[in-house]
Amino acid sequence: MKTPSPRILLKALSKNGPCLRRSRLLCVVISLGFAVSHAEDKTPAQSYEEMFMGQKRPFAQRGPAPVPGAKPEDTARALYSNEVFFNLRNSFPQPITDYLSPCFSPGLLQHFAQSRADIQEWMTLHKDDLMKLPMGEGSIFLSCYEGGDEFSIGTVKVEGDKAEVTIKLNYHENGKAYPWQDVAVLIRSSGKWLLDDIRFDVEENTGRTLRKRTQIPKAKP
Repeated sequence: MKTPSPRILLKALSKNGPCLRRSRLLCVVISLGFAVSHAEDKTPAQSYEEMFMGQKRPFAQRGPAPVPGAKPEDTARALYSNEVFFNLRNSFPQPITDYLSPCFSPGLLQHFAQSRADIQEWMTLHKDDLMKLPMGEGSIFLSCYEGGDEFSIGTVKVEGDKAEVTIKLNYHENGKAYPWQDVAVLIRSSGKWLLDDIRFDVEENTGRTLRKRTQIPKAKP
């Protein structure tokens, strides 16, 4: 019998509906692309990207990298219309962030690199126990656990070299739409606008952000 994917298992265990926007403190059962074992599943079906990263096709078949724009909304549109960015789940391996890096600020790229180092350290310290990685599972760049299936650009606020672009998103299930809004925070560098962070589910005002979502507490022996 085919083993259900972690995405389906986590959804089945949840009692909070498809988006889990109010309760995303689940401990992830998968690390960030470092060591995933699913040898017990003999089904030759899905690729790693399909199983654990939400991709509809292998990453090797990706299209051109997104290109930053001269307006903040142009960069936001380039990212959210990119299949890898929009569908990425559970992990952010370096090949992925390298691919998306033309639209990321140096600070965000440094954050991802440090987070991967912290996760590797945590995994080394806890390799012999049953503790789960203390980081939420689900979509990386969208606040809805299940991800989304459509987006549109909302209001754009620019103050000097910083901008905030409201992203209107929807997730549909069983004929019902679950709408929400995230805010992409961008900075201007050399005439181009680069993503620096994302404020998640701003209508709920939870204080969650992309940087907080993709970091774990410092490992302790």
